[in-house]
Amino acid sequence: MDKAAETYETLGRRISGAYDALSPALKAVARVVSQNPNDIGILNLTALSMRHKIPASNFVRFSKSMGFSGFSDLQRVYRNRIEEIIPAPEDRLERFSQETGSLSNDQGPLGQWGQPNTTANLKEFYWSALVLKTNQFTVFLCPYTNCSFF
Repeated sequence: MDKAAETYETLGRRISGAYDALSPALKAVARVVSQNPNDIGILNLTALSMRHKIPASNFVRFSKSMGFSGFSDLQRVYRNRIEEIIPAPEDRLERFSQETGSLSNDQGPLGQWGQPNTTANLKEFYWSALVLKTNQFTVFLCPYTNCSFF
């Protein structure tokens, strides 16, 4: 099988099928890989090893046992999955623009900040406007990049 064409789903099935034949050390890696796909896709080998308390060499051995040339090839499968499920910033901005398109003629609270109808204006609006409310604090919606919070 061409490892470059491997998908998250097919790799998951292969790991499940090979699990019983793995050594105890590689079974521990298989569990981490199966239960923490985002960690595998995002963290480097050192951070992954420290977080899950498994030697980095075991991740490399596991990757090779699955037919990859090394951990980075296995990791690429998980990174591709993350890229597929998380939309790119441009796609999020386009969706924001579509969802707020009716606000461009609105004279309500958001209407006073101008018309976020171009990508440049929308990107500026997107990055300068924050709303975050938690149990500890509130960050207020800010129409300008130089705001004071109190």
